[in-house]
Amino acid sequence: MNLNNLKKLFGIIIAVVAGGLAGFYIVMGAVFTDFGGKLWERIVALLLVILVYSIMGFVFGNFGRETGAWWGAYLSLPAISFLLVYMFRESGMAVTSVIYILAILTFSTIFAHFGSKVKFNRGGDKR
Repeated sequence: MNLNNLKKLFGIIIAVVAGGLAGFYIVMGAVFTDFGGKLWERIVALLLVILVYSIMGFVFGNFGRETGAWWGAYLSLPAISFLLVYMFRESGMAVTSVIYILAILTFSTIFAHFGSKVKFNRGGDKR
């Protein structure tokens, strides 16, 4: 295994761990929280999840340009796993879980792709 493959594997492990932490603390917190039937609170929680996964997708996409949109899949995998387990254990949460799964996968992948295309001047202005 050469150094580039090792770096990529290490990056994937970090992405899965970061996605797992966000999935456990943010996504599951948003899904398990009792909002008392208020729709706007559910929407705010969903927007927070979308924001977190969009930022993580952009950051991982920018640092690992060659992997591109796949970072979104690596970041989403743990949260999707948590939600699938939760969806099959709780009977009334299938629609909510599917909405969260689609939002997480879509936004993390789109922003990972976008992050892989954006280039920042990291060395300062060299005039």
